[in-house]
Amino acid sequence: MSIYELAILGAATPEERTTLTATIAEMVGEFKLALNDEIIVHDGASIAERNKRAAFAAVYFGGSEQPDVEVARELVRSSAPVVPLISPGVDFSTAIPDFLQSANGLGRREDDPTMSELAMAMLECVGLLRTQRRVFVNYRRTESRTAAVQLHDLLSVRGFDVFLDGCIPVLQDSF
Repeated sequence: MSIYELAILGAATPEERTTLTATIAEMVGEFKLALNDEIIVHDGASIAERNKRAAFAAVYFGGSEQPDVEVARELVRSSAPVVPLISPGVDFSTAIPDFLQSANGLGRREDDPTMSELAMAMLECVGLLRTQRRVFVNYRRTESRTAAVQLHDLLSVRGFDVFLDGCIPVLQDSF
């Protein structure tokens, strides 16, 4: 079952879908997450099958044609994050459906052929940036140090910034 789900909607070309998906796969690989396992990437046709309990974000590629408009509208109605994207030199107000125009959009940069800025924006929406993956582990030193260290190592390997804080046992004074 997936933990995270993303969607690529709108007028994305097959090459753009492939490039963005590959960039996402590379970025989440750092956390030992895999596409089609922990992370699913949908299109307009498969989005009806998404797991509504999974963290979710979508991108809408704007263009002269506007496919997937009803799918995107339904996502907005359900308060799912949808990032509008336009190509360089394209007018935002004509390329993006009206219901998405109030959202913060991105302009595709010519100096970013792998679409890493867009991939980071999508991953930020689902909490998958290293700076967002912080864990505080508090444990009682006398009883749980081994388990806490194992948890630290496991989470660190999975891309979390882990802080271990062991409680010092309070000694009772014997008066």
